[in-house]
Amino acid sequence: MPEFRCVKCDRTFRMAAHLARHTNATHGSAAKKAAARKKRGKRKAARRAKGLRGRIADAAKFALTDVSLERLGQLIGEARAEIRRRISEIQKAL
Repeated sequence: MPEFRCVKCDRTFRMAAHLARHTNATHGSAAKKAAARKKRGKRKAARRAKGLRGRIADAAKFALTDVSLERLGQLIGEARAEIRRRISEIQKAL
């Protein structure tokens, strides 16, 4: 039975179609796009984590079960005000 060998990594396949699929997925543009997507995702996650550190630390100061309904209402109101402020900043920038 003939074997088809990948010229880039020396893997062998019994069918030419399997070699073609391997070449495209591992060495072709699909692999490059996947690697770029993975790298971009890691950068996004790092930025997201960096931005959340302070907020997570603030949230860790109390547990929601320990918060009264009045205080919870205040927190929600403060969050809404912060969202409105950020939206207005973005609208001014545009």
